[in-house]
Amino acid sequence: MIWLIMMIAYQPQSMEQAAQRYGKIDQDGGLVWHEMKIWIQKTDLFGRPTWVNKDLVQPLKEVQAELKSKQLDKEVKSVCGGLSVRYVRGREKQRVLSTHAYGLSIDLNCFLGYPSFRKGFSCKFVQTFEDAGFSWGGVWKQRADPMHFSWIKPVNYQRATEVREGVCTWTKTVSHLK
Repeated sequence: MIWLIMMIAYQPQSMEQAAQRYGKIDQDGGLVWHEMKIWIQKTDLFGRPTWVNKDLVQPLKEVQAELKSKQLDKEVKSVCGGLSVRYVRGREKQRVLSTHAYGLSIDLNCFLGYPSFRKGFSCKFVQTFEDAGFSWGGVWKQRADPMHFSWIKPVNYQRATEVREGVCTWTKTVSHLK
């Protein structure tokens, strides 16, 4: 059933494509997204109400159902983010918008605290998201972010492929979103 997501849901391949579809975010007026009311919807994410992009609602429902069928949904301890009109942390000076700015990403288990949240998820959990078309922040080269799942894939995305101490890792690192 997961393969249907790619046929139904629109998936931007870059932040430029996201801006074309969803409207530009005014960075000079204090990060204002004028079209937000058109594109944002509240959805149930692992039992918690979360605001995300409308294009993300169906893929999230499908991946949650798949995780539940595999009994992997128990790995989610907290839902910490969907929509957040902001810059990428650490790239504020360059004014690089986060995929959260368009509600195209979610963060899971960030309230567990360091180092627990850095341990990430099982490979089966991550690969279920990847099979549904998401990218995982745990493979980022410059600053791994294992709580982050994005509907926009970074350039040269390399799927998570290894297990170290029961936790999903990767064989190669990738560049962050352009």
